[in-house]
Amino acid sequence: MLNHVHGDQVHQTITVNLGSKIGVESAGKYDEFEYVKRGHIIIVKDLYFEILSDWDWKWHNGDLVAQHKARRTISTVKLLERQSKFTAIMYEGSHAHSVWEQEFQRLTRSRKLGSFQLFGINKSEIPVLIFHHELLPLAHFNRRDDFWMSVYIHHLTQNKRCLGNRLWMNTSEGVLGTGPDGPSVPCCIFNADESIAVPSIVDMLKDDISFSFYSKLGPSVDCSVLRCAQWHSKYTYLDSDDLFLGTTKEFSYEDQDDSGRRRGPLYLGQHVPRHLPENVIGRLRFDTIYSRSLGGVARWPQEAGTLWKFWSGDWEGCETLVDETIIAGGLTRFKVGSSLNLGPDFTGRATFLSAHLDWSMLGWAWLSQHQRVFNALESTINEESFFTVDPPTLVFQYTQDQPSGLMNSLGKSECRPTMVEAPPLYLFFYPPPTTLSELMLWKEGQTHFWSFDEVGESKLSKEECKQHGLPGLAPAIKKSTSIWPRSWPTYVYNAIRNWQIARGFDPRTTDFARYMGCPELEIIGAVKHVHEARFEVIETQEKNAGSLWEAFAGSVIRALGF
Repeated sequence: MLNHVHGDQVHQTITVNLGSKIGVESAGKYDEFEYVKRGHIIIVKDLYFEILSDWDWKWHNGDLVAQHKARRTISTVKLLERQSKFTAIMYEGSHAHSVWEQEFQRLTRSRKLGSFQLFGINKSEIPVLIFHHELLPLAHFNRRDDFWMSVYIHHLTQNKRCLGNRLWMNTSEGVLGTGPDGPSVPCCIFNADESIAVPSIVDMLKDDISFSFYSKLGPSVDCSVLRCAQWHSKYTYLDSDDLFLGTTKEFSYEDQDDSGRRRGPLYLGQHVPRHLPENVIGRLRFDTIYSRSLGGVARWPQEAGTLWKFWSGDWEGCETLVDETIIAGGLTRFKVGSSLNLGPDFTGRATFLSAHLDWSMLGWAWLSQHQRVFNALESTINEESFFTVDPPTLVFQYTQDQPSGLMNSLGKSECRPTMVEAPPLYLFFYPPPTTLSELMLWKEGQTHFWSFDEVGESKLSKEECKQHGLPGLAPAIKKSTSIWPRSWPTYVYNAIRNWQIARGFDPRTTDFARYMGCPELEIIGAVKHVHEARFEVIETQEKNAGSLWEAFAGSVIRALGF
């Protein structure tokens, strides 16, 4: 049942001559709405409270007192001499009237089917906007673990061209429509088939109703289902005591000082890293699905290509690196474009290329054929205990202070042609790391080279690069990214299986995966029984100068949720 009441219930009479008008200043646009005295507004319950602007500091009785410049409360209200309930937004603070005016303009600019309409106003010291009907914000009955509700909400927001926080339910008519900004609503964000028109009725929030609706649409919803399943993934951690998989909370740590030493402990999820053997953690791969025992069960096939994706950051519309190509040996080749203008990255230094693992490709392949893998395993399956490992984003930072020659257009806002003539110039990148151990050593190894040879057989030396004015590229791990294990709740697996059956596919096969363009995952192992799979840390390993944990400590990785 969708019967949710939120907020403290307050019964308070503050009484409307609904026919009265505002006066001279209300002429025109304000006269189109009923003027309601504050004393005629009876608050039934509060639905949502929001701070809209910064603090306003004032002296009061010798003390410096802070109040928010603007805040608003959305409430269910009754009006004197009216039987039905309404929804009111009350504004308080020194900036209350300016915020009220802005929202009045936005909410009255157009009247369209499916949007809730303004009934009345109040422009007193505490101004109010009053809407027809008793409305409940979508956030009050949205549940993240309702898979088909999330698919429906995504399509509904796309149909109505709004975010989830502007969706409200009319409790008397059982319909959903757009209204004022309410509490935020977590929802999938992706491009779905815009031709899919969904009904704006409350029953669609029930999983069985929405599933039945989408089942009739067939293939046009396949991508939406898998994308929504990806969105329902969660970051997890492994507890070394019982290998229990749970939800993490990211812990911050103090930044490195100038000497490169950590001033505080480096937390990986909720644990310091050395509670698990580094020879176990270090070999975890980014293209593999693991069980709770840290044993791999399925892997992205090598013949399907790399999961790593490079991104070239063009600046001011200039094409810097073009024609990305994977060549023999796993090298990624870029042809240098008409300009190498760089833009500032997250650190304020210049960067023009990054690499990230496309975990969505691995997730699609896994979710679309997971039952086939589970059938091959030996033990009873706890679906939520299977996970992938997401690596951080890799970046390449420009290191020269005053480039010349080819790089003489750096920092300029307009594109300029390079001075290099044929043959064309190429930038090659070695395959990114595939395991945690490789990731820790990646910055110290060979990551890239420049060449005028399209197959990369002849590399330009440092001296030659300097002569041609080519930049030095320092590999780094983006500070705002982390390493996390990622898993999916049981309800997601159930939803995918039910969807495959509804679509006429056998979940025990790779038919649906191949239909969706996913490669067949390689089954690489079988899970033993839990009591056999449990590993124990007999003793804390001593840290040494060359250990993996030293590599973690000296890196910029913020968290690894094990």
